[in-house]
Amino acid sequence: MAERDLVMETEETGRFSIFESKIRPVLAEFVGSCILVFVVCLVPVTLYFPQSVPLVYGFAMVFLIESLGNISGGYFNPAITLGLVITQTIRVPLAVGYVVAQVLGGMLGAALARAVLPEKLYRSETFFGGCTVLRESSGAEPGWGVFSEAILTFILVLTVLTTVANDKHCQLAPLYIGSSVVVTSSAGYFSLFFLTGGSMNPARSFGPAVAFSVYDDGVVWKYHYIYWVGPLLGTLVACLLFKLVFAAESKRIPICRATSQ
Repeated sequence: MAERDLVMETEETGRFSIFESKIRPVLAEFVGSCILVFVVCLVPVTLYFPQSVPLVYGFAMVFLIESLGNISGGYFNPAITLGLVITQTIRVPLAVGYVVAQVLGGMLGAALARAVLPEKLYRSETFFGGCTVLRESSGAEPGWGVFSEAILTFILVLTVLTTVANDKHCQLAPLYIGSSVVVTSSAGYFSLFFLTGGSMNPARSFGPAVAFSVYDDGVVWKYHYIYWVGPLLGTLVACLLFKLVFAAESKRIPICRATSQ
């Protein structure tokens, strides 16, 4: 009887460990990404307050990282997840689960936004479901869009790495990361028009594109690759710079060999 109880206890502990180390963090990323995309999709881009989306985007990141960060790390962004994989902060299998959860969570968040918004609102120019699209009407070109998203994502990912991936974890990391989202997302807007919308997050762009593309006559998907290629390039450059210069000495790539005395 004692041996049987020990086996049952071991099995329960194994199941509990898997839930805590894998299932629970992935669910946190799913729920956080859903909330993030949902609240961003509900914010109109008004003529009098064009910075409304970047502010909501940034503040949402702050409270989501504070509330769910102790469970999953609080990434909610495939670009950030990739950066932390490259810098060996999280492992590849868990990161794959995170990315899938982030994309699916973004799709659900956008679908919920579409469900609660009246059709005349989410088909209007001021709402358009929170979609991030290249504004050709403002003279923007696809190359500019990729370059813009790459630079903005570089800033965001470098902020995350320097505050989270170093040996000493910064206690104010959620505030710094949220502030960087506000600044970089705002930079994606030009006056009353925006270049790319300052997404820096493929999941944040893909979810609304799926949920609201039926009303856009192909505009959302025309240059959607911008929101994947740009963040990918920006993340790679940020990781390279971090590993060469800004990482703690134990994690930094040595540039020069030590000379023997």
